[in-house]
Amino acid sequence: MAGKQRAKFISAVWGARYIQDFCQASLPSYLAPGNLPTLGAVCDLEILILTDKASVPIFKRNPLFEDLRKICAVRFILIDDLIVKGQYGVTLTLAYARAVMDSGEAQTDTYFIFMNSDFVLSDGSLRHLGERMQAGEPCIMAPSLRGRQTELTALLREEYDPASRTLSLSSREMIRMTFDHLHPTVVAKTVTQDHITCTTTNQLYWQVDESTLLGRYYLIFMLAIKPERPMPLVTSYCDYGFVPELVPSGAFSIIDDSDSFYMLELQPTDQESESLRWGRLNPRKAIKTLAEWTTREHRAFAEIDVMFKAGDAPESLDKERANFRDFFDRFKSALRSPPREPAYHPYWVLGFQSWWQLRGEGNVSGTSGSFTPPPTIPSEMRAPAWIGKADADDILGRPSLIPKDFTWLKRFLYPSFERPPDVSHTHRARTDYEPIRRWIKSMKHAGTKGLFLHEVSSPITRPLARQSGAETLAIDEFIRDDITPNQLYSDVLIHVYLSSIGHVGSLLANVSKIVEPNGRITLFIEGSSLNSGVQEGNFQHELARFMADTFTIGLMRFDIRTAFAGGHIKHYLTIVERGARTRISVRSPLGSLKRPVFYLILAATAVLFAVDNIRKKFLRSTKPKYCTSVVLTLDFSNKQKRGMHKRHLEQGSV
Repeated sequence: MAGKQRAKFISAVWGARYIQDFCQASLPSYLAPGNLPTLGAVCDLEILILTDKASVPIFKRNPLFEDLRKICAVRFILIDDLIVKGQYGVTLTLAYARAVMDSGEAQTDTYFIFMNSDFVLSDGSLRHLGERMQAGEPCIMAPSLRGRQTELTALLREEYDPASRTLSLSSREMIRMTFDHLHPTVVAKTVTQDHITCTTTNQLYWQVDESTLLGRYYLIFMLAIKPERPMPLVTSYCDYGFVPELVPSGAFSIIDDSDSFYMLELQPTDQESESLRWGRLNPRKAIKTLAEWTTREHRAFAEIDVMFKAGDAPESLDKERANFRDFFDRFKSALRSPPREPAYHPYWVLGFQSWWQLRGEGNVSGTSGSFTPPPTIPSEMRAPAWIGKADADDILGRPSLIPKDFTWLKRFLYPSFERPPDVSHTHRARTDYEPIRRWIKSMKHAGTKGLFLHEVSSPITRPLARQSGAETLAIDEFIRDDITPNQLYSDVLIHVYLSSIGHVGSLLANVSKIVEPNGRITLFIEGSSLNSGVQEGNFQHELARFMADTFTIGLMRFDIRTAFAGGHIKHYLTIVERGARTRISVRSPLGSLKRPVFYLILAATAVLFAVDNIRKKFLRSTKPKYCTSVVLTLDFSNKQKRGMHKRHLEQGSV
């Protein structure tokens, strides 16, 4: 080993389940020919596994452990005293610090390579890292790209070679997988789309095309550090404080091209889902958040754009990089507050105090908390499509109160019982169904045959098929039986309820195969049964999560236009109308005396509904606080690039 660079490859993982996950994807990728085997040949390498005492035998029983030992020495460092449930970040930081300090006086002669247990490397990544280490770069940073853990783990298992016990994928192969299953937070931080954003702005992404994504990282991983001084007292999280504490000169480099190095970060789909919001990036809010936590180093890291490529770079790359740089320069110009000091950073102080308190209460454990996804909503809990006549009569009280010959009066006072989509102006859902009526008219005018995919309980199936001549098919049948119509369609309309949009992502992927090159898909998402009187809500988290789950880098290439129905007036009128109808149905002597008053209230709300509907003939492009439905139009003509970057550059001005 004389003359070879001394290096420690450090990974922290504990608990049987986490070790199993680690050994199914992460560790096999480290064992790929261009990773640890190559690094071990050019460096005096030792692997340090940070774990608890109970996990050591689990590692030793795994055959991959023996493969590691054939490459270089492997040693365990116990961290039982550091593992506290609910404070993973503090535990990881203290564990990494312990591994660095383990080298004693040799710290400043050693490269420390940090590797989180949920990172998966493309083949050849550590070869490139070794070249940078041999060039003497003291601090090497590398971006990771988040992907959905469940889907990607399954795909990576298929690529695992049981003979060599390795996972050997090129960067472009692994990035293509990631692009197909991007984590919702990555989609939310992509500023070239307008439909979902994130309250945490630690990265910004810019989509170039279906195979290329650019990024600016305030928070980036400290991949390898050769300390200029020994590890001091830990006073901040590792991705806040290790660089300034260990490399006070400030010298750092960033691996900015995925062809050289790619690090996939596997995360549960629901990780940080509470931070997702509907809409586009709000620069003012993002800048305010960045001012709260970014250090000098964080701001310096973000000055360099990084590139993820699943194919050859497009001809427009230089232009897109210039657009992204222009956007970022405008964005950061508003960040005028002084950077935070990394030592005793407020986030660390709070986290460490919590860690210390939990540790003192005896919550030290060898396992970390598990993630349990929320249950899906069963179909039987979905809102009914509309209330039938029998139910209507029951709600209205005695039908004799309104003579049969005066059904027009009943229609006026109780517009909620009209059959959609042909509802009158006094109907609360008039604006909601306006896009459906336009779709029917466009089918008649164009003389083409469209496709209507619907929920089983959709109330517009028969009238739409009759009026437009469109082919109709239930969504469940389309998905279950993998039914593919025999022709391509220029227009596809899909009607789903908000409670069941979980399957829309896979549905759109299938539907896009049967749409003509210049066709379009119209997605009508109904918040609840518009006739049921269920109070409408915000749609905030549901729509944000839906967009994140559905529109990965592939679907983001389409022109996606949105239109919303709802608003404060409609919300309050609905409450009044529902209250009046409820009181009319009260069967008591006193209730009979008050009934005429409630009929007058219903008449007044019907008129006000008509006024509001006429006023809102055209749906809003921005989401109201009280939302009843949303229509998304996907234009497959791929013309959305027109002016898109200009629009985002304008949004970058704060």
